[in-house]
Amino acid sequence: MDRNDTSAQAENQRRSVVEPEPQRWRSFDAPYTECDALVDAVDVLPLGVILVDRAGRVVFTNRCAADLLARGEGITQTREGRLTASRSKEIPGLKALIDRAVRTPTDGNVEPSGALQLSRSSTTRPLSVIVSTLRHQQEPVSKGRPAAIVLCGDPDRDPGAPRDMLAKLYGLTPCEVTLALELLYGRTLEHAAARLSISMNTARTHLRHVFQKTGTNRQSDLLRLVFRSPVALYL
Repeated sequence: MDRNDTSAQAENQRRSVVEPEPQRWRSFDAPYTECDALVDAVDVLPLGVILVDRAGRVVFTNRCAADLLARGEGITQTREGRLTASRSKEIPGLKALIDRAVRTPTDGNVEPSGALQLSRSSTTRPLSVIVSTLRHQQEPVSKGRPAAIVLCGDPDRDPGAPRDMLAKLYGLTPCEVTLALELLYGRTLEHAAARLSISMNTARTHLRHVFQKTGTNRQSDLLRLVFRSPVALYL
């Protein structure tokens, strides 16, 4: 299968949401078109979301996941539509996680069944993958119904700078946002000051204002606050 065929298939699957059970939708008194809104919502996420059935076949992808599958680096599909790793030595590991997830008994608690990294040829940084079971509406799960969710993070993907988000959430000035982002990307205050061509006194002043506006007292508290917010998805 060439790359164009893979891309077209991935885009088709992205929109192929499994039809909800009629009783469930009648109970919410909601039109079926709300499925489209749900698809659009997960398309906003800067990480790949893939639903697979009991056989490991892909039944839904969001836009980010469709892009990953279209490239076929790290993660891809077989001709039968089963999710698999691009590298043969990593195929058993991913298959084992999916098999475990789809066999997990449903007790109302959904916990990750496992995680692994899938290497790629174009970058030294691999994809991060988490596989989790889904709560089943009925047993046995019918063919084509989602049984597990696979989340894929691409460390080389640029999801867009969260500059405006930080400014609006915490009322930070452009200079304060710039410094905060340097710290959130793992740089020390000294390194951040050097990169921004500002003095340490100016950097400390900006940091003090960031602490005041975010209600934090230490850099570790600031990191914890931001990484527990939706902004973390875009860092």
